Amino acid sequence: MEERFNVVGKVQGVFFRKTFVHGLNKRGLKGGATNSQENKNLVHCTVIGRDEDRESLKRDLKALKQINALGASVTEIQEVDHGIALQNHDVHTDKLKDPKFSFGLKSYL
Repeated sequence: MEERFNVVGKVQGVFFRKTFVHGLNKRGLKGGATNSQENKNLVHCTVIGRDEDRESLKRDLKALKQINALGASVTEIQEVDHGIALQNHDVHTDKLKDPKFSFGLKSYL
């Protein structure tokens, strides 16, 4: 199942998108993330996978005080009916396929 949502918080300029995609890869999910051009506190996300895995990811996004060592954090998840298709995201799992990909930053997601 595919789900699209926006995340709000400290999510731009802190490697949120790469951390998010790294978390997707670790969970066996597909998806991507793109920064909002209008709002520096918002990122558009798409996640494809089993319902329970997607819900677990969203719980972790909301529960973790920070999701990486640069302090990326999510304060709100906004469900949306439409959004960006997987291949159109700036950063997505097809571009960053290796689940061990670390880009030198500690990730907690």
